Amino acid sequence: MPEPQSVRRMLSLLMRVAALQFDIERVPLGGSGAELRGAVQSNVESVLAGLAGAATDQVRLVLLPELWSTSFVAAGGPFGDATRLPELMEAVGAAEAEVTAAADRAGIALAGSALAREPGDELPRNRFTLHDAGAELLRYDKAHLFTPTGEHLAFSAGTALPPVAELDGLRVAGLVCYDLRFSDPLEALHRAACDLVLVPAQWPTPRVGHWSALLAGRAVSTQAFVLGANRTGSEALGRRGVRLEFPGASALHSPSGVALVAGSDAPGLVVAELDPRLPALLRRQVPVQRDRRDDLA
Repeated sequence: MPEPQSVRRMLSLLMRVAALQFDIERVPLGGSGAELRGAVQSNVESVLAGLAGAATDQVRLVLLPELWSTSFVAAGGPFGDATRLPELMEAVGAAEAEVTAAADRAGIALAGSALAREPGDELPRNRFTLHDAGAELLRYDKAHLFTPTGEHLAFSAGTALPPVAELDGLRVAGLVCYDLRFSDPLEALHRAACDLVLVPAQWPTPRVGHWSALLAGRAVSTQAFVLGANRTGSEALGRRGVRLEFPGASALHSPSGVALVAGSDAPGLVVAELDPRLPALLRRQVPVQRDRRDDLA
């Protein structure tokens, strides 16, 4: 029996999105250039395999974990040899070009964070980007650096609130991991009527409850979909080299905070569908911005 026209119309409006979670292989600190590129290329292969699966599953947007091509490699400053940074940045740039080209061929918008560098920067930045159809739609540098693992000693912090761009009629923005704990960027996105917040992360297992609660809570507070992509595996991080386990647990939450999908600790795609109409509908039903009090001390 044919589907009713109203059902077909609704299905055509839905967007399939996915978080790709995997164990990010780290660049060997004492390795040669070939070893450095090999480690980055291994992460590229994980992304290419995920994109192939996403294309088969008709996914429109894929979100990668935080620092998907290198993880928190010691790229200079107090944690490493600063002379390695140009070579590392070249490898990261080549990796980004390879995976965005593959995503473009499949008609997939691709987001995630990777090392980046501005002229005059002594240390690299942790930069979120969103690419689609050969264009960079969004660029945001992680503003909140996690001091317990020394991120503030190894990275330059971003100095601006996250911008918003349009993708298929959705107003989209990105944060990076620890940013999720701070209200200012989320409040700015709510005022900007953002519909979908993308959060690449390396959030460890001991605080996975915080991760899940914050994804749900930020969806409610911004009245937007929130998609988080968290890595799997384990890694020794920070000045003391503490080994952390990572749970995956990537998820998509609706503007009402409901988990539309939640991943396990297994690597792979975590896929869900969203209805782009829901954020605007909820904002009419619960007019938080209209009822906001800006006159309170």
